Amino acid sequence: MILSLIDNNPNEIFKSFNLKMPPRPMVVKALELFNGRTGTMIDLGAGAGSDCAYCLAHNWEVIAVDINISGIETMLKVIGDIYSDRITIVKKRFNNFIFPPVDLIVANYSLPFCDVAHFPMVWENIKNSIKPGGRFAGTFFGLNDDFKKRAILLSSDQIQAMFTDFEYDYYSEDEQESEVIDNTGNEVFRHWHTYQIVARK
Repeated sequence: MILSLIDNNPNEIFKSFNLKMPPRPMVVKALELFNGRTGTMIDLGAGAGSDCAYCLAHNWEVIAVDINISGIETMLKVIGDIYSDRITIVKKRFNNFIFPPVDLIVANYSLPFCDVAHFPMVWENIKNSIKPGGRFAGTFFGLNDDFKKRAILLSSDQIQAMFTDFEYDYYSEDEQESEVIDNTGNEVFRHWHTYQIVARK
């Protein structure tokens, strides 16, 4: 990749990766709020790696944590090894991960699938890991979400209690339905109830 062709603009650098998924809106919002300041971020449940790639393009150090790292490895093959010295891949479950001090933790649709017995400990580790002035950016499921039997669902009061040590930069609670493809390949309606949050410690 010849970065000079796109004037080192981080958004243009990210677009040049030609990844299948855009970065999550909460990640974009979080980086905007840092006003160009960079640091180290953890992506919990890094998945296909689009959020990691976006942060790499914006000069962040990245720690990608996932029990399945095939998506991250594919992403790195797509973007090349130019950023390999700024990303660490950790193949672990969240409860087995030792959280270092960081400036940003991203958890988009991943924490709800943490083992419920480990969730309180993982959340405490997340809070302790974020430096003063650092941020959390992510998504949780509300009580009316269709993932009732598969994920941790939280009330708004529980969310507020979790973020007592933070100030919200962005908070949204939404409910909507959309068509998705189920395990049998059929289109079905799914009810979403989500909290989307960017919060500063």
